[in-house]
Amino acid sequence: MPKYTRTEFAEECGVTSAYLRVYITRQKITEEKDGTIIVDRDHPDNELFYIKKTAELKKPVTAKSKEVKVVRLKKEKTNKAIEPQKSTISPGTQLVLDLERKTKQAEYERKLQEVELNKLKIAKLRGEAIPTDLVQVVFRQHFKSVTTSFHQGADGFISTVAKRAGLDKAELSALRGELIEIVNEAVKDAVADSKASIKNIVKEHSARRGVGESK
Repeated sequence: MPKYTRTEFAEECGVTSAYLRVYITRQKITEEKDGTIIVDRDHPDNELFYIKKTAELKKPVTAKSKEVKVVRLKKEKTNKAIEPQKSTISPGTQLVLDLERKTKQAEYERKLQEVELNKLKIAKLRGEAIPTDLVQVVFRQHFKSVTTSFHQGADGFISTVAKRAGLDKAELSALRGELIEIVNEAVKDAVADSKASIKNIVKEHSARRGVGESK
């Protein structure tokens, strides 16, 4: 469980103390009561910030980025277009650099996914997230309760109307049968719409976590 002072953490991440203080003030980095900063899975915001900043520090400088920097500096001085310098890096060395970059990027993305999964676990423990199957159970119970209450009220209304209209028992029974069919069809459509909505929410949330979305 790495533990740093604020100064040590800023140096490790390659940022200034003032920059770090902004993140602490905005509660995007958690600082302990003793003024230290812990980097582990129990502190996902700290870990995510650490991973991002250290990855930026370790990012290899390619020949292309060097050329762009040289051209920009010379343009600022002379305000004239110049030819970019040719790369002095051999193809073999460039291949190694590319492989290292891809490996670090893959490791970085894996770490982001671990942080997001850990956030989700913490949210579940806090009661901020619930399983989708439990949501579906709640919906079913809700629809059943609403359907029962509506059917009882509508049945009573039909009985009152039938009595005032002088309908016989056969006609009243037919009306009740039509009512049941209408209510059942409405409930069926509502349940299907709810299931589709839940699936869309799960799909969108999974896509966001897949790309490492953070607060």
